[in-house]
Amino acid sequence: MKRFFENQHTHSKEYYRELYLKTLPTSPPFIVVMSVLAVLAVVSVVYFILALVSSESFPTFSAILVFFAILFMWLVPSFVVRNLVKNCCNQEFFVNNGKFVEANLIATEDGIEFQRVDCENPNHFVIPYGEIKRVIKTKNYCLLADKKNTCHVFKNDSFIQGTYEEFLSFLRNKGFKC
Repeated sequence: MKRFFENQHTHSKEYYRELYLKTLPTSPPFIVVMSVLAVLAVVSVVYFILALVSSESFPTFSAILVFFAILFMWLVPSFVVRNLVKNCCNQEFFVNNGKFVEANLIATEDGIEFQRVDCENPNHFVIPYGEIKRVIKTKNYCLLADKKNTCHVFKNDSFIQGTYEEFLSFLRNKGFKC
């Protein structure tokens, strides 16, 4: 089987952070939570304006509502990402005896071949190109999301065979939007 590209990297805290910062805003539960907070913020602003116009309302209470609605809209994403990163790192450390996974990904004719290179019984499987539903680019990674919502990661500066730009061109030729 012909190898077109090869990428070897070690997962890290930065990897998980970039992954979740890029993919979390599109997840349905996150969209629901942020929509509820946005509605709360709009209602709070309207209540604050009405409180200023009407002397019967409590402008201090409405100002507090606005403050907390905006604060939660800022804190919730950072709190969620921080906890997801922490949980993923802890889980990976637990499974891998206190270290991050070292992965080797190879783009072949048939698909993306994944190999773990840091353990006695390395995982090995191939993801056919037909199972990849989208390509996500972050600052340092190219993530290939499959139909099972699993991301297969190529680190931009860790190509052993080929380059990042050639890899993106290869994916475009396969019909993916990059």
